[in-house]
Amino acid sequence: MDELMSSDDEVGSDDAAILEIEEEMRESEESSDCAESEGDSDASKALSDTVISSRKRFPSLSHEVHRHLAYILDGNHIPTKDRSAPMKKAYYYRYTHHESLSVCEMKNPLTNQNEKRILFQENATTQKVIVLRTEEKGKCIAFYYDRSKGDGARKIKKRIDDVFTGISEDEVQKYINKSQLNQKIKGRFENKPRLRPVHSSNPWHQVQIDLMSMMDYPVEIQGKVYKWILSCIDVFSRYLILRPLYTKQASAVATELLQIFADFGTPVRLQCNRGSEFRGCVNKVATMLKVKIIRSSAIGILNPRARMKDLTEPFAAKFVTI
Repeated sequence: MDELMSSDDEVGSDDAAILEIEEEMRESEESSDCAESEGDSDASKALSDTVISSRKRFPSLSHEVHRHLAYILDGNHIPTKDRSAPMKKAYYYRYTHHESLSVCEMKNPLTNQNEKRILFQENATTQKVIVLRTEEKGKCIAFYYDRSKGDGARKIKKRIDDVFTGISEDEVQKYINKSQLNQKIKGRFENKPRLRPVHSSNPWHQVQIDLMSMMDYPVEIQGKVYKWILSCIDVFSRYLILRPLYTKQASAVATELLQIFADFGTPVRLQCNRGSEFRGCVNKVATMLKVKIIRSSAIGILNPRARMKDLTEPFAAKFVTI
């Protein structure tokens, strides 16, 4: 009779401990919501081991929580009065995932040694995966990234999910961004030259030209089908000149430029992109008239690197409609 009474007391203490843990978890969730609304990343990080998100995968555990949870899953019991904070977390995970968690001796792919590990199985149709310790995350990502031959974060995350749980795609991406191997394979150059704005103090001092494709609006005049428009715009006044072209060859562009310069005068600088239609005969015209050519990867008025057709296409559409 005394043994039964002691066992009932022990069960009651377990229920009281579970209620205490649930109350702590509710307080932690409320505090984490406040931290997110205030943008407090440190507070949310501190609660990451305590709050279980709605994701299907099981989170990683700290070394202490992992050790206590393995001890509990082995069938051992820790008295309520002796439980520390990591022990309470371990009991909470045991309580909320008692059907999904198990512990067994197995070979760890990261160390190639036999260890006692906690396994997580979402449901009966999925395979069991190893629950990672927090300090193993970097080693696990490096292990799979070195064998991926430059794959992206999503592919690496899928390979990790086949064996482990506790790593997010964002964590994989952060590791890849800091990897020297990734910087060699997919280098990003940040030492780019500073953009130099276009300055023009007088009308027709600098002119920008570009070709716009009007394949969807071809116009036939005297047996010639015009499919291109040469746009010429003055940087100072934003005055726009449009000339139809039946071909985009440099000879046709040079002919129209000569006509424009004859009507409005010769500019000091002529800015264009690096297309072949602005070479050859256009270079000869610029040399003959002593016009300096500025070639850039993309041109524009408000932004020197913006594409000019984004600025002139609305005008060209109205011109074609008229």
